[in-house]
Amino acid sequence: MFSLRRHEHSPQGTLREVRVYPLTFSEFSDGRREPLSVLWKEYCTFGGMPELMGHGTPLEKRDHLKLLWYSICLGDIARRNQIRKRRALEAAADLLCSFVGSPANPGRISASLGTLGLSVSDDTVRSYLAALENACLFSGARRFSIRERRYFRNIRKYYISDIGLLNAGTGFREQDFLCIMENVIFNELLARGWYVDTGVVESREMENGRQWFRQRGVCFVAEKGADRVYIQSSPAVPDGAERELLLRPLRMIRDSFRKVVIVGSDIAPYTDDYGISWLGLFDFLLDGKAL
Repeated sequence: MFSLRRHEHSPQGTLREVRVYPLTFSEFSDGRREPLSVLWKEYCTFGGMPELMGHGTPLEKRDHLKLLWYSICLGDIARRNQIRKRRALEAAADLLCSFVGSPANPGRISASLGTLGLSVSDDTVRSYLAALENACLFSGARRFSIRERRYFRNIRKYYISDIGLLNAGTGFREQDFLCIMENVIFNELLARGWYVDTGVVESREMENGRQWFRQRGVCFVAEKGADRVYIQSSPAVPDGAERELLLRPLRMIRDSFRKVVIVGSDIAPYTDDYGISWLGLFDFLLDGKAL
């Protein structure tokens, strides 16, 4: 079965489960001489599956990833979980690839499958999602209300374990840079031992004489032990209204935990007047102590 898990014996002789991840961008880049921009383009296309490192033409790598996606990943998951409607499972996984970085729930996926002529109940979709997560193909980040200190029951954002598999699931069509970047940041946080949710800051605000209920998103709420970091991501340093939209949720959080913005452009790390830290994507990915 496709899985990024392995089992080993502890010193006490008990069997424990250890999660093994594809190569991070730092591991992928280690010892290579190409410019970071070239390595990043390759990583965003073919991902970090170790068996692809330094082997094959781009076409051969694509074919190998497609084989992993359909024959090994989804085929093995369907057999192990006795899923009879393999086409529905494949379509659900394909939809998760399209929904990367966006809120999703079983009802939304079930409705989308219906438009494809696949009649699948919400409960069945829920079992598909559990099977995909148990195989470590996807991870579902729970949606957390930061002010209310509660989780939304059925809404999650799903991220895939490897960008190469994401491209295989979408037929290697053009991907949104921010979605790719967000998925890579999520995987990097997991590999560094952080527990990761997505965040929402809820508020009631006056506008044009009326009160409106607002939900403002925070990309990630990362926790490790007693430490917590709130993280926003942006393809570049924004300005004007876009900057306000990005920073306002962070400024609305009243606790003293760190607040960080990771941007896709190459910037020198700095801290702004609100105490929010800014750093470039490569600085974050290549420095394990960046957070």
